[in-house]
Order: sequence, then C-alpha cells, then structure tokens
Amino acid sequence: MAVSLNEVVKIEEHHLTHYQTKTWREKKEKKTKVEIADLIRRSNVNQRTCVLSCFNLIEAYINGLAWDYVQTHDISDLSKRNKNVLTESERPVNIIDKLIKIPRLIVERDAGPLYQNRDPLRSFIEVIKPYRDAIVHASPFAAPERFGGYDKLSMIYDLNLSTVRRAVDIAIKVIEDIHRFIGGVGDLPEWVLPRTGDGIFQIAN
Repeated sequence: MAVSLNEVVKIEEHHLTHYQTKTWREKKEKKTKVEIADLIRRSNVNQRTCVLSCFNLIEAYINGLAWDYVQTHDISDLSKRNKNVLTESERPVNIIDKLIKIPRLIVERDAGPLYQNRDPLRSFIEVIKPYRDAIVHASPFAAPERFGGYDKLSMIYDLNLSTVRRAVDIAIKVIEDIHRFIGGVGDLPEWVLPRTGDGIFQIAN
C-alpha cells in the first residue's frame, strides 16, 4: 500500500506534470508519447495495486487479531456462531461481519468500534470494497443490485489519485479505530509507517 501510493503520487504530481508545460507539437513526438504512455500505465497499475492493498491489509489485520485471540484464549464457552466468526471453521465469514464482530469478541463487549452505517466502515464499503471487487472479480457485467449494481469496468477505468488517497485514509482509520478499541499502544500498530503532511508514507531506504 505504502509503496504503490508513493509511486502514484510521484507519477501523477511530479512526472506527468512535467509534460503539461510542453507544446502540443512536442507532446506528439514519438519519444514523448511513449514516455507519457508508460507513465500512465505505471500509474494505473499502482492505483489498482494500492486499492487492493488497502483491502488486503484490513483483511489481514482483522484475521490476525482473531488468530491471536484464539491462540491465547479459551473459546469453548463461545456460541457456535461466535466461534465461527473467529475461526471460520464451519463456513466463511464476510469481511464486514468480521470487522464489526471480532473487535467486540476480543474485548468481550456487546458493541464494537465499527458500524456499517457510520464512517470509517461505511466508506470502506462504499469506496474500497467496490473497487477491490471490480478488480478481483473483473467482468463486463454490472455487480448485482444487492452489492450496489455498479459497472465494474467503469470502476476500474475511473480510478484516480484522489480515490486512491481516500482509500488509504479509510484503511488507516479502520485500523486505528480497532487498534484503540482493543487497547493497543498508541493510535496505530507500530508497523504502520508514518506519513508526511501530504499523506506520503515515509519509507526507509
């Protein structure tokens, strides 16, 4: 996520802006056209990679919390349904249910930090998940109405830096809210890289 976001920002806000000062005749030169096309391709790949990484990071984080809890606690007294939320031993559990239920199971409370109709989970459902699903389950057919009825190909082709930045912010906020709710040290897990004022991740060389 961090690498792909930084790469997109570098291309969109630095490399491509360099060509905006060129004349139309200069832009039509073969060498310049090849350079611009390559930058656009790289930007598109990294935009899609970043959104996928946002989803995967959240899924890995919540699954890791569940695994850690199961390894360190006796869950024999939990209901069959709650055991399955943590272990998926009986059937798969969708990520929305995991994000809502696993944190509260870990701290043994009736309510957790995330609600489907409130941010940041609402934005995760509206932004990250549809773009991720459109990329992973690519199809010329629209998504089913119960999943929003959006055009999958349009979602892929309309992805831009603004949406990618928002996806990263949402992912970090989801993790932050869960981390604080379960009593984690600091606002975020220590493995989350720091960011600069403009949202760029500070990646050590």
